[in-house]
Amino acid sequence: LLEMPGSANLRELSLNNNSLSDEAAIALANSTVLNSLVSLRLADNNISDSGAIALANSSNFKNLKELDLNFNSIGNDGAVAIARSRQLSNLEALRLGQNKIGSVGAQALLKSATLKNLLYPIFGFY
Repeated sequence: LLEMPGSANLRELSLNNNSLSDEAAIALANSTVLNSLVSLRLADNNISDSGAIALANSSNFKNLKELDLNFNSIGNDGAVAIARSRQLSNLEALRLGQNKIGSVGAQALLKSATLKNLLYPIFGFY
């Protein structure tokens, strides 16, 4: 996918329900061809803290407005990384429902100094 012609022009990428692992999330985070993405949907996969941390730390996602990580295995460490990410400061929608985020991660997201552009102040916990 990352080597296909036209990948650099992608604005939306949905890889929901594909059994993707942290390795895939890290590959996406390290890819320089996805700089134009405004929407990244990775719901219902097998992404844990290390994948979420890679996504949060990636300088390639500065244009993201939507990040969907519902139904994964992200815990407090991943949530804290997302909450502290300067690279994700343009997010308008963040979905983290059905993960393993506890009160530490939830508090970090709630008090985030960088996630100020979210249109919906609820992060999708259920």
